[in-house]
Amino acid sequence: MRVMLDTNILISSFIFKSKKINELINELSKNHEIVICSYTIEELKELIKSKFQVDEKALDEFLRDFPYDDVFITGDKDFMGVKIERPEIMTVSKFLEKYCYSK
Repeated sequence: MRVMLDTNILISSFIFKSKKINELINELSKNHEIVICSYTIEELKELIKSKFQVDEKALDEFLRDFPYDDVFITGDKDFMGVKIERPEIMTVSKFLEKYCYSK
């Protein structure tokens, strides 16, 4: 399945080294196709530059590991009320519960 990641998921992985997020990304890398749109990449770069003291080369290296090119994984609660069929919108916990832990 193709899974789109939101900016806050990437920040949680890159900046905060979230164990759960990194578990998600490892699972997605092995069994699914990760999709990151150009808007998300630009937003990520702007947030990293304005809010965090991180070397831009380190961010480029982090992003290089993702296969770019339907599920949209986000931690932003504003998306949870959106009623659309595709892409399926879910949290990290819901995705792991639905697609990973039930194997």
